[in-house]
Amino acid sequence: MFEDGYKRACIVAHRRSGKDLNSIHLCCAKAMERVGSYWIIYPTQTQARRSIWFGMTGDGTPYLDAIPHELRTQVNNTEMRIHLCNGSTISFVSASDVDQLVGGNPIGVIFSEYSLPGTNMDKAWDLVRPILAAADNDGWAIMIYTPRGRNWGWTLFNAAEQSERWFTQRLSVDDTRRADGSPVISPEAIEDERIAGMDESLIQQEFYVDWDVALSGAYYAEDLKKAEAENRITNVPIEATLDLEVSMDLGMDDSTALICFQVLGDREVRVVGYYESSGEGLAHYVQWIRDFAAKHKVRVGRIIAPHDIEVRELGTGVSRKEMLVRMGIRVTVAPKLKVQEGIDQARRMFPLCWFDKERCGELLELLAAYRKEWNEKNKAWRMTPVHDYASHAADSFRYYASVFRPRRADAGRAPIIANTDFDVFG
Repeated sequence: MFEDGYKRACIVAHRRSGKDLNSIHLCCAKAMERVGSYWIIYPTQTQARRSIWFGMTGDGTPYLDAIPHELRTQVNNTEMRIHLCNGSTISFVSASDVDQLVGGNPIGVIFSEYSLPGTNMDKAWDLVRPILAAADNDGWAIMIYTPRGRNWGWTLFNAAEQSERWFTQRLSVDDTRRADGSPVISPEAIEDERIAGMDESLIQQEFYVDWDVALSGAYYAEDLKKAEAENRITNVPIEATLDLEVSMDLGMDDSTALICFQVLGDREVRVVGYYESSGEGLAHYVQWIRDFAAKHKVRVGRIIAPHDIEVRELGTGVSRKEMLVRMGIRVTVAPKLKVQEGIDQARRMFPLCWFDKERCGELLELLAAYRKEWNEKNKAWRMTPVHDYASHAADSFRYYASVFRPRRADAGRAPIIANTDFDVFG
């Protein structure tokens, strides 16, 4: 990577391939070449401390011994930072509170387990990369991880492969060897895992770096694989003769997710747009819908919202449904169903769905990551989903499925011409 002049790298490697140990070796070498601050970022502080600060190799050698004692002048155990003799520092930091990263000025950063679901690793990268790109910094960054389905890690790797400015590497157990030529993970060791009950999809993901296996416990993984196999994830046109319908998952203190649909008769549910944001009022999302509809010269039909939209706020005495109606929106309230019932309806709708791969790329990643909770004590999946970054999109999709009824296409409507005075809500 460095010999060829790359400043960015995406390295996907199998479990127990030595990613973390290699990152320490690399950081130490670069820190001795150029004085500065270097970060190795983990999803959480606990993971950094457990994996690195107290981690050991198979023969009992501490990971931190990869930084020779002769080069150290100070070790800060509280902040997990090592000072080197030339003035450089290597810090093991957490992405769990991304705001703490603002203000630092690292010149080399490694993201460990970059694609781990339910973390802020992608947000941490968004904060760090402007720092590295500054002219007086000219820093480098490396993402190292094992696949976790088609989430932001998959998106980044595919984009990096197409870029001349990124170094990429993908290593399965078939690609790695020890110094004596033996496999890092032998076929016998993998077979032992199989016999011990390790799920085959997990084996393919962890040891063979397979992006396409189902994320363990994921609700829609098989539905998405089938959609891709049937070429239903493609370029989907937005038809001016079909109403645009929008489902909303309205968050109070967290994200709000909008999904745009068009239905063609009883054959196709076209998923044509996705938007998610947080910290904004209802007017912001109404304006996004207006702008999207006007851009694509289409009229908005129903807006589907969860049942709690009818609850009146204590401060104003007005419900969010009433607020939307005052803005000229026709609201359809989704029925109050058990979460599993809604998921079942969504899976029944899935075979009819066609997804636009560009406008709905983020949505597809989030649906793929939506998964069940794991009961560690009983070693079994709970019947409830994990509430994390994927929940808002999945809830919005579920609300639409709960009101979806196949109908004949309105093929006789004339195309709508959008202009600055055009009311997309009719």
